[in-house]
Amino acid sequence: SAITLIGLSETVNTVCLYFFQELLPKFPDIQGFSYNGFWAHSWACAVAARRLGHPSLGFDTIPGDLYLAGMLQGIGRLMFAVHFPVEFNKCVEKAKELNCAVIQCEKDLFGTTDNLVGARILEVWNMPDNICRAVAFSHMPHLAAPEFMTCAALIQFAYAVAANCRIGDHGDGIVPALANTYLGEKTGSKLSEPDVQNKLIEELSSTLKAKAGSMFPGLKTDKRKPEANAKRLHSTGRGQIGRNSEKENGIRPEKS
Repeated sequence: SAITLIGLSETVNTVCLYFFQELLPKFPDIQGFSYNGFWAHSWACAVAARRLGHPSLGFDTIPGDLYLAGMLQGIGRLMFAVHFPVEFNKCVEKAKELNCAVIQCEKDLFGTTDNLVGARILEVWNMPDNICRAVAFSHMPHLAAPEFMTCAALIQFAYAVAANCRIGDHGDGIVPALANTYLGEKTGSKLSEPDVQNKLIEELSSTLKAKAGSMFPGLKTDKRKPEANAKRLHSTGRGQIGRNSEKENGIRPEKS
C-alpha cells in the first residue's frame, strides 16, 4: 500500500498539507508570491520545523506540533492575498524595494501583521495554545510567554531555513540569516553554531528539492547553493523587527 511504501508519518504530513490546501481559498498570483509557491514554502517550513524537533538538538517539543505550526505560520499572509490582493501586492513590492520583511509593510498598510491575523484565525479554529502562540510570535519569539517561547523561536528558525533553501515564495524582500534569529543568537543553543546551521541547510535543501517537484507540479526551484549566513543576508526577526516590535507591531511581551 501507499502507506507502507511512503511511511505513516510522511503520509499523515502529506494529507495534512492537502487538507489545508482544500480547506483554504485560493488567491490570484502576485509577482513573487504565487499560490503554488506559498504552499511550497509553507510545506518547507513545516518540514524544517519538524526536523528541528529532533531530540538531538535538545528542545523539549513535539515534532508534530512544530510541523503544524510551520505549515500554518503563513495563513494570515494567505488571507491578506485572498481578501486584499491589490494592497498585499503593494506590500510585497514595497518589501522588495526596501529589502525588508513584508510584515513591516503590512503594518504600514493594514495596521497589523499577518502572523497576528493568522494566530487569531487559529484561535477561532480552537487550535492548541502552543500552536497559536508560535504563529503569533514567530517573528518576535523573545516577546512570547516563557512556555511558548521555544516553539515560536523554532518556527522563526524553520522559516529562515525554508527561505534559505529557496523553496517556494514567502513575499519578503530579503532572505533571513539563521544567525540573526532568536535561537541563532542565543548563547548555548546548538542552533547558534555555524556548523550546525550549515549542516541543517544542506540536509534540508537536498530533502526538500528532491520532493518539491512531485509535491508541487510546475514549481520552479532555485538551483543556487543555499547559504545559511552569507553576509548579504539580513534578519527578518529579532535583530530587525523584534527589538522594536512593541512600537512597530503593537505587541507587548506576554505574561506567563
